[in-house]
Amino acid sequence: MIALSVRQPWAEAIVLGLKTIEVRTWVPFSIRLPRRIAIHAGKAVPRSWPPSVDAAMKRVGDRYGCIVGVATLIDVRRFADRTDFENAASQHLNPLAWWQPGLCAWQFGQAMRFEEPIPCRGMQGLFELADQEAQVVIAAIAGLRAPQERSNNED
Repeated sequence: MIALSVRQPWAEAIVLGLKTIEVRTWVPFSIRLPRRIAIHAGKAVPRSWPPSVDAAMKRVGDRYGCIVGVATLIDVRRFADRTDFENAASQHLNPLAWWQPGLCAWQFGQAMRFEEPIPCRGMQGLFELADQEAQVVIAAIAGLRAPQERSNNED
């Protein structure tokens, strides 16, 4: 399983489903989409953040340097222009001042937040989880799905 390091509170916003576009300067050429990706919260503690991510910041707590959940990377595209970036602001939650030519929109869906974060050393960009970490993430996903699947099967 692969993971993507994202700074808090944006990592939390992704797994809560509040942020459906992650803004990056590069395209992940070597992966097929859609693809489930573990969301790793980086260790950096933010000094400030835009009001658009206040709700996520309230849920961060000590969730740094760990896998906070998963989301499915559905699509990746370059923003056509500043207007395209501005029109997607409610999805990426970044300040409009961040705009620069060449930015990419990583479209996420099917987000799942882990109540118990999984300790993990992150890396820049996409990175492969160690086998043991991947197994723990897969078990956490199964734990989140199990109650819902049982209730659906009881109907």
